[in-house]
Amino acid sequence: MRTSLLLILASLYCQVAAAAPGMHARTRLNHQTPIPTLAAKTVNYEYQHAIENLFDDRLEIKFRIFDEEVRTSSEKYFFYFDYASLRHSKEKLQASIWVDMVDSESAIATIKNLEPRTAYEFRVSLWRIDDEDENKFTKVADLPTTYFGITGGYDDVENLRAVTMISAVAELHLWDMNYPQKRGRGYCPGGAWCNIFSDWNLHRAVDGRAMASSSLNEMIAYAKAGHAIHGNFLTVNGGSHYTLALAYDEDTDTVFTVDGNFNNRVMLWRYGRGSINRVWKFCEDCCLTRSSSKTAAVAAPPAGIAATGARLGASGVSF
Repeated sequence: MRTSLLLILASLYCQVAAAAPGMHARTRLNHQTPIPTLAAKTVNYEYQHAIENLFDDRLEIKFRIFDEEVRTSSEKYFFYFDYASLRHSKEKLQASIWVDMVDSESAIATIKNLEPRTAYEFRVSLWRIDDEDENKFTKVADLPTTYFGITGGYDDVENLRAVTMISAVAELHLWDMNYPQKRGRGYCPGGAWCNIFSDWNLHRAVDGRAMASSSLNEMIAYAKAGHAIHGNFLTVNGGSHYTLALAYDEDTDTVFTVDGNFNNRVMLWRYGRGSINRVWKFCEDCCLTRSSSKTAAVAAPPAGIAATGARLGASGVSF
């Protein structure tokens, strides 16, 4: 019978608590032995599943498992999550979740009791239970990058916000993983690709030309009241750069964004209030339907919103 993951998590906490004063809480764990980084061919995070399975109180995270040992002996493995809400980035949370194979090559881990309409970031490591002593376990590897999840809300607009930004962080993931054949979106030398990247993600769900103008203070006040701002279109640095808001972080008074054409790639970034010039608000009036997405009239765009050609429905996404 499996050891309770509550006991495993408690044991991990004990290891953390034993670290010397002043040491980062993860230091002791990370220096047991040299820890390899899992290649994408071993375990990979499925952003497409996240787009198709939105919940307001949890993240259902799907991993593709390519390692045969993990597939055939999944009962001996568990994921350990370090995660945080991007509304309060300094509040670190943890969860241990068994590798639950749902088919021959996929596992699903569910993080529960989350806030609705909120972006989360998480690091994941893979651990193995000892064959002879279930109270002993060893870290196998760290998954190779930081991942992002976004909970849905209480209506279609809030869910479309999540779809838009899961699309954007999926592109960020491709760049972080250095997939050369799939990272063409988000960078074009010598062009205003930051603009086009933002618009490309928005057009999975909304008509960017119809987005309502809003003030920075209004956006932040709205975020502090618990509402979503992800999917809002921003101009920054004097209007010379365009990006998509991911979250307002009350702990640092900064706005997380996903930027195209930034340092020649797609990047996660933070901006202080003084760097943000204008806001276009993701709103019900700007939402596209599948039928209207092909026929919507082209109105004059707000300054900085580019036309990208084909308008994409919220369901036609593949990564």
